[in-house]
Amino acid sequence: MAGLGGIPVKLPPDLNLRGPNAASDWRRWKRSFEDYLITTGNHEAHDRVKLSYLRNLAGDDACSIIETIPMAPEEEVNFNVVMGKIETYVKPRESETFERHMFNSRSQAEGETFEEFLTDLRRLARTCNFNNVGENQDTNENKAIRDRIVTGIRDSSLRETLLRIDDLTLAKAEQYCRTSEQSKYQAKEMSKDKDTAEIDAVGRRRFNKFQEKKNTHSPPKNNSPNPAETFFCRKCKTEHGTKQCPAYGKKCGKCGFLGHFEVACKTNKERWLTNNDKKVDNISVEQVYSDEDSDTVLYCDSVHLGASQQFAKVNPNDMDTKDEWFEVLKFEDKKYLTKLDPGAQVNVMPLNVFKKIDRQLKVRPCNNLVLEGFNKLRTKPEGIVNILVGTPDKEGYFDFVIVENTKRILLGNQACTALNLVKRIKPSVSYVLSVESNEKQCEEKFIKQYNEVFTGHGQFEGEVKIVTREKKPVIAWPSQRIAPALHQPLKEELERLVKRGALAKVEEVDSNMCINRVVVIEKPNKKIRLCLDPIDLNEIIVRKPKLTQRLEDIATKCIGKQYFSAFDLSEGFHHLKLDEESSWLCCFATPFGIYRYLVMPYGLTCAGDLFDEKVDEYFGQIPNVIVCRDDILVMGSTEQEHDETVKKHLLMSEKRKEQFRAATTKDTDLNIISNYYFNGWPEWKYVDDNVKGYYNVRSHIYVEAGLVFIDNLIIVPKSLRQYVMTTVHTGHLGVNKSIAKARQMFFWPEMSKDIRDFTSKCRPCEKYQPCNYKEYIKPREVPKARAKKMSMDIMEHGGKAYLIIVDNFSHWIDVNILPNKSSRAVTDAMSQTFKWTGYPVTLMTDNVPFKSKECLEYYKKDITIITSTPHYHQSNGQAEKSVGIVKKMIKKCQENNEDWIEAVMEYNNTPILSLNASPSQILNSRIMRGRNPVMSSVTEPVIQEDIYEKLLDNKEKMGKQYGKTARKIPDEYKKGDKVVVRTEESKKWEKATVITRDKADRSYIVQMDKNDSIVRRNTFQMRPSNTKEDKQKESNFYPDLDQEICGRIAGRRREDQEHHEQDNDRQNFVPNRENTVINNANENNQNVLRTHSRYGRACKPNKI
Repeated sequence: MAGLGGIPVKLPPDLNLRGPNAASDWRRWKRSFEDYLITTGNHEAHDRVKLSYLRNLAGDDACSIIETIPMAPEEEVNFNVVMGKIETYVKPRESETFERHMFNSRSQAEGETFEEFLTDLRRLARTCNFNNVGENQDTNENKAIRDRIVTGIRDSSLRETLLRIDDLTLAKAEQYCRTSEQSKYQAKEMSKDKDTAEIDAVGRRRFNKFQEKKNTHSPPKNNSPNPAETFFCRKCKTEHGTKQCPAYGKKCGKCGFLGHFEVACKTNKERWLTNNDKKVDNISVEQVYSDEDSDTVLYCDSVHLGASQQFAKVNPNDMDTKDEWFEVLKFEDKKYLTKLDPGAQVNVMPLNVFKKIDRQLKVRPCNNLVLEGFNKLRTKPEGIVNILVGTPDKEGYFDFVIVENTKRILLGNQACTALNLVKRIKPSVSYVLSVESNEKQCEEKFIKQYNEVFTGHGQFEGEVKIVTREKKPVIAWPSQRIAPALHQPLKEELERLVKRGALAKVEEVDSNMCINRVVVIEKPNKKIRLCLDPIDLNEIIVRKPKLTQRLEDIATKCIGKQYFSAFDLSEGFHHLKLDEESSWLCCFATPFGIYRYLVMPYGLTCAGDLFDEKVDEYFGQIPNVIVCRDDILVMGSTEQEHDETVKKHLLMSEKRKEQFRAATTKDTDLNIISNYYFNGWPEWKYVDDNVKGYYNVRSHIYVEAGLVFIDNLIIVPKSLRQYVMTTVHTGHLGVNKSIAKARQMFFWPEMSKDIRDFTSKCRPCEKYQPCNYKEYIKPREVPKARAKKMSMDIMEHGGKAYLIIVDNFSHWIDVNILPNKSSRAVTDAMSQTFKWTGYPVTLMTDNVPFKSKECLEYYKKDITIITSTPHYHQSNGQAEKSVGIVKKMIKKCQENNEDWIEAVMEYNNTPILSLNASPSQILNSRIMRGRNPVMSSVTEPVIQEDIYEKLLDNKEKMGKQYGKTARKIPDEYKKGDKVVVRTEESKKWEKATVITRDKADRSYIVQMDKNDSIVRRNTFQMRPSNTKEDKQKESNFYPDLDQEICGRIAGRRREDQEHHEQDNDRQNFVPNRENTVINNANENNQNVLRTHSRYGRACKPNKI
């Protein structure tokens, strides 16, 4: 909107009157609103105009609150009155204590300038009412700001300077802080040229870096340092004065060395070896090429690293001279104990040893040299020097790499051989060839025997979904430039992946498509690998991390094993098939067009998590099998145990194929379908009634290899349906997961209904199922008079027992200490309460000891006893809540050495918010006199009205709130119904039989089948039972067929209770024409189409 003179005016933000800082928010908004009226020329407009602006700019939420403020009709049209009413509304919500807390907790943030810090302090101080503290208003506020500056400033040396100043005022503090900040900035600018000159000097004379380094912590010659003179310390990465480094004497948490913090550790710049990884093994030399400089990575053996304090002296007596791999050699004119490492291709010398050689040897730079171990930890050498090394018999010049943090000299293979210190003995060639030939023959025989496992491309069953955290952003990266030498290999790789079904070329753009960048990586075998670079997509992907096994974990499981075989899932992540929506997220552009992944690509943050979960599902629970990403290790203590594990669990079973073929041949319905397939389907009226359910999908049915398929799903014969339901329920998954697993491989009419019925009859699932969902609450009847209905319970605390009695009408709590929990002690305590309240009409209690003989005799005084269901304490909720209240009061009073009896009295004298009256006012019609002085008129009796209506209203609100997350469960059982009851001891569901219904709501008397005991239980503790006796196992349906599959996923955790779903197999079946392959085959074909090996690989159709 344009203001006076056509200048744009910024609109005030929406007014927030609900927050904890409503008063300060109102003041800021009011100032902005008044400025807006003045700028637009409406500050002198009619009140109705200004009120219209107020309602329009305040926002809907603020207007709804303003409308609720009580105002007379004539006040509603007065602008000043309305503004004053809003001011009054927010004033009680302004907390001076909170405002001062915000002021006192304000500290200078990292990167925040002093001016920003001071401005925010002044803003916070305005709402703290510091000006009202004393006579000198300015001094009080300025002192508060001054104190906060000294306390909250980040520069510790400046804080010390301010504390030394006598009569420090706010003006002096501001001057010192501004001067300090400006001087630091100027000093940093002036030091840039100096730093550049020092770097140039080091570049011109490489030998300077081997001289003694300046100690950052060494004090200057002037023993009276000036705290104001600060410098940037590279040991702590902060600015401070001399002799004030906080890192002095401190231990680095990353490398273990003394004298610096972790943020200043050298390992942050290079991958230096840490204190915990002091050995680097496996010697080899590798050239790493790049577009700029190339680095030589040297893999060194036995380069021990230690603290810098240990390098001052190398004493040969400290070495283990008994080790035959140590030798005393002469370096120039000095002798040193040297370790011989015939496997190394580099010679290593400690820096402190090199400094002791008197000769002025030329040191060559080694910027492109890095020492690296097999664990990928690196150390940067200082340089390379050529030194004369000799033995009593021979000598020669050799290059040595100078490393700072080493303990001994290391002599590589070339020097060891040249000095005749080691001699290589080659093994018999015929023996090596014999072993290799034998292993190769065994490998070829094994692959030939199980050719189906090692042929084609594997794929796990089902599809995986990439879950994103929020709405997907628009991602459309163009194709990156590819080196000309990689154009042809890239094209061939794209064609290969499209042919095998891992990629699909995008012809038409989809609304959900995300075009990511792709990286082409050349593998050591000169082939290429495509990896997505989904920077934007990875930021919104929701991961499900899984703990990866370490080498130590795998080594522990291999103890005692002697035979091992390693299997590798070729193109690991590509074994996971993506669903349609996730596939469109994994598109990428190339010079040859846009492609999308149909399988899991490399580069996604969730790829490893989903792959690990799938591999663990198939192989994780198999004995003697260790899974580590796409590598599977099979082991055994004996060769027989190892071979059985491989053949039984990892390979495809021909036995299953023959069983399905034989059952399909004997199935009448499938024979009819096969006949229709080969001879043609007749008209509807001539179709056999038993197979009319297949008529609408007849175009997707085909027969091949003796099996009947509908698309890529096997139609299961009737005789094997029980077996299939047993296998898909292996691991005792829930109903929905069992159905989903079956839908990936099988089909028959009403399959979901059959699996649901089968799962409901599984006794282990029934026995270990979770608790029932909470039921809709049934509030007990609200008493209409005082002390007519009471609840009781026994509380234990601190080794003592207390009887808690609460009036359900007034919520009055009475506490009696019990000498013991006997029936006599309980009745005596009840008499102490009832002698002044009178006997109640109804008494709600637990069972023990309130149903003892002595207590029942006491109830004969015209008292009706109602007991709660055993192990269902919420049915006596009023007493249980009172127990919690009293226990908290006793704990708090004992902590502060206060009288808890007085605390209970004060509780009864405190108003209940929902009733607007205290328990004492409701029960006794008056306020009790306590420690606080009260007027005598307040203690006069006043009858509280409408308590019953308020109690009813509270019960109704509580029931509605509780019912939002409750569910309806069966609460009507008949005599003789078979149920399962959850036991409190074992947390299992045990079988029982209903005898009769108890007089209390939702309570039944049941007889346990386990020990014939008769107990009383609530419907929350019961469920209908559809299973047979515990002795019958579900695996007994087909014991000869079930043995291997049941062992595949044994021990998998059961799924949580799932919602039921309706059976829509036939209605929701959507044929997939893309994967349908219909070939004419006779029934004598001995191969099976579209089955999977136990290794998780799908068999090709042309292999059948």
